[in-house]
Amino acid sequence: MDPKRIAHIDVTVGTTIYKHGWWTAERPLTPIGAQMHLGYTTAAALLDGNVLPEQFAPARLDADDIWRLIERTDVHLDEARDHADITERFGTDLAVHHDDGHVHRIRVDQPHGAPTDPITNDELVAKFHALADRVTTRERATAIERP
Repeated sequence: MDPKRIAHIDVTVGTTIYKHGWWTAERPLTPIGAQMHLGYTTAAALLDGNVLPEQFAPARLDADDIWRLIERTDVHLDEARDHADITERFGTDLAVHHDDGHVHRIRVDQPHGAPTDPITNDELVAKFHALADRVTTRERATAIERP
């Protein structure tokens, strides 16, 4: 997917996520603001393929490609989700509209790590190393990992 061909992004969430993650962002966001902003994290994930510490560095927080997608993002409140079963209450629908009319849609019923979609031990170790290996040696991180 060529990010330059993204014409619009629609995100639909329930009240809790909407109230905590959507507001009119001002450039540049702070690192904490960017972590909480649905438009920023969606843009970073689409452009960079991941959302890790480098996505919250000053240059990335003020990058034109990120802000181009934030400006093309709308987040919609679906209050019906507030009354849904707990396994559906935090669901997110994403629709990425391309300039050729194609729309890529995905629904995530629960965040990964929720009780019905737990994080595996291998995923936890990989995430630990993705973060710890930045601030210490791989050997030290592996020593911390193993009791």
